[in-house]
Amino acid sequence: MPLFQSMADNAGPPSVFGTDADLYRPWPEMGPAVMNGPPPLSRRERDLILAAGAAGGEFGSAAGPVFAAGGDEHALHGAIAVTARAAFLQRLTRGCGFVPVDRATAANPAKTRVEDGYVNPCPTLAKPTAES
Repeated sequence: MPLFQSMADNAGPPSVFGTDADLYRPWPEMGPAVMNGPPPLSRRERDLILAAGAAGGEFGSAAGPVFAAGGDEHALHGAIAVTARAAFLQRLTRGCGFVPVDRATAANPAKTRVEDGYVNPCPTLAKPTAES
């Protein structure tokens, strides 16, 4: 149950993002940028890195394996960005008292991400454009 009485029992990070658009706007925008970004990492590789990070994997010594596998500094930056995003979401979830979703609940959005990539979970927080 969230620590915030104003949030539903099944609240998650998007619930927090909506509480302060100026503070949280970059975070939901960051997800698609990090997870769908340009090569050298594929979406599959990013998903594997994200899963390992969510499982508590340590990446402090990741440079050696990235370089040994033929990756360059750009690939390492990508891996670091993915794990940083995972760490932020883990801390936000724990700090707010959210209950992480179970595998069955996460399965449908995961299938959609595989097919369509990551999307901003809070499009209403997107920065206004000149056309808006």
